[in-house]
Amino acid sequence: MKKLDPADSRLRLGLFYPNTPSIHVTSRAVADANPDPMEMATHRAIAQAAEQIGLDYLFLADRWAPYDRASTLAHHQDPMLAAFILGAALIGITERIGIITTLHTTYFHPAHIARIGANLDRLSGGRWGWNVVTGLTEAEMRMFGFEGEVEHDRRYEMAVEMIDLVKKLWDGMRREDAWVDWKGKHYTMKGAVVGPGPLQAPFPLLVNAGASEAGQRLAARHCDYLFLTENSAAAINARMEQTRKQVVACGRGPDELSLMTAARVIVRDTQREADEVLNWITENIDLDAARAFAAGVMSSQSIRDAFAGFTDEQVVRAWGGSMDPKAARFCGPPGKVAGEILSFCRETGCRGLLLTFPLWHEREIRRFGEQVMPLLAKSGAWIHPSQRDWNW
Repeated sequence: MKKLDPADSRLRLGLFYPNTPSIHVTSRAVADANPDPMEMATHRAIAQAAEQIGLDYLFLADRWAPYDRASTLAHHQDPMLAAFILGAALIGITERIGIITTLHTTYFHPAHIARIGANLDRLSGGRWGWNVVTGLTEAEMRMFGFEGEVEHDRRYEMAVEMIDLVKKLWDGMRREDAWVDWKGKHYTMKGAVVGPGPLQAPFPLLVNAGASEAGQRLAARHCDYLFLTENSAAAINARMEQTRKQVVACGRGPDELSLMTAARVIVRDTQREADEVLNWITENIDLDAARAFAAGVMSSQSIRDAFAGFTDEQVVRAWGGSMDPKAARFCGPPGKVAGEILSFCRETGCRGLLLTFPLWHEREIRRFGEQVMPLLAKSGAWIHPSQRDWNW
């Protein structure tokens, strides 16, 4: 795929891809109602449906450790297929759609990410993107041998240096005589990584969801998309304005960093039908798993800061029913959903809308494609990726 054109502000639509029975809702009932993500036939149906309706990209989150036993019993993010491995499989069954996979900077060496990423970009024909995540929970970090959570700003400082080094390695992998001699604060390396290098020039697409000042600095220096969720359009705009000032300070154009955000979507013929689905999901939340989920994500200082003022019960119920209580929600008949998406994107300047379907059957994705996307296209806010030469 081609790089983002700063002059093209039209919407890109992605799917928060299901590599686990229930991505965001802590409910065994919801997990059991979804297809089996451990079967390749499921991914063939979902990925090809997403491509056929014209979605721009698939976005694969990842984690390494379960939240706790209650989460595992609820099949909430456990079992979960590794994003970069499933991403390679999805490349083989799609032709045009972008594939964004999560790779954790704290758990990999720069040479690992440089080679994995370059291979995925090459095999996809230049369709791969990297969701840069530093790590989230203390449980994961202990699993990898760290003594508790690596301090937040230190993780981001490590990530910035890692991306600097990964980009240097990617440059070198395109040349036969490349040799890297790197001695930084966090990484030391002498040598070269075998090719091939990535196809996208100058580098593959990068996304980061850092809500903190350290995360914003990383995005300003390196990323094409900053993933944000906030309680209001005004809060999103303020955060993007602040970050774009840092983008300019890094020597980049202010439009070289675009906003990506996520939205939970339920589309039915009537509002009553959509509300019935939403109520069923809410009634079937497993509160023990929700507490584990909330405790895990709230172990991050930046997320705790974002939820200042929430009671414990509000935090538990909010996280149990959604990937993020601040994320947008579009629930209702097609015309209402399309109208709310258009209003939200006008108010925020959102360029990358990541759709998450709590019930992620192929028919849910095709319903959105058949009933909502034509309305978005009619407005001019989104056009099929084939009409803009398949760019991010």
